[in-house]
Amino acid sequence: MNAPLLRAHGLKKRYGNVDVLRGIDLEVHSGELVAILGASGSGKTTLLNLLGQLDRPDFGSLEFQGIAYPTSAKQEDQFRLHSVGFVFQFHHLLPDFTALENAAMPGFLAGKSKAEALERAANLLKAFGLEDRMDHKPNALSGGEQQRVAVARALHNKPKLLLADEPSGNLDAGNAAALHDLLRQAVAEWGVGAIVVTHSERLAALADRRVHLVAGTISE
Repeated sequence: MNAPLLRAHGLKKRYGNVDVLRGIDLEVHSGELVAILGASGSGKTTLLNLLGQLDRPDFGSLEFQGIAYPTSAKQEDQFRLHSVGFVFQFHHLLPDFTALENAAMPGFLAGKSKAEALERAANLLKAFGLEDRMDHKPNALSGGEQQRVAVARALHNKPKLLLADEPSGNLDAGNAAALHDLLRQAVAEWGVGAIVVTHSERLAALADRRVHLVAGTISE
């Protein structure tokens, strides 16, 4: 097997007097979908935040493509912008912008021309079945459509790593199933390494590997 896209070793995180993560070892490869399962409070979201550099571990190491994670604020910003795509339980779309503009936002932030960013966003939205919804603002979209826009936004800059935190937690069964298939498609067609925190057995069943987080430690 090729070298891992991401490697975490001995990750520990403490908030106040609570040890949330107690020494996490994890490897994820390109083209692999990994589901992280566990009870509420087991540290799933904390782990995802560390892997995406939204927070830093108190102890342990993280490598991306064999290189240690960046440590300066500017390098961290660039890492998140270009190498990682985030999908959250709540879509966090900007309400005053259309679906097309929301999906293009990472391109604007990365310095792409307006035309280039909008073209990339349009192609993604069309691939996700939203060609007739691109000019709609979030309040005119269904929950499932909003989450598909959020996935398009996450994939805009062609990240190598996709992190999703309960992406279908607020969707009905039909929309959840469609979103799960979309995530599986992103991994299969674009070779993204994806880590998904979920309580959904259906989504976990689509994963290449399940990781169970119990009281801040991992079992597979």
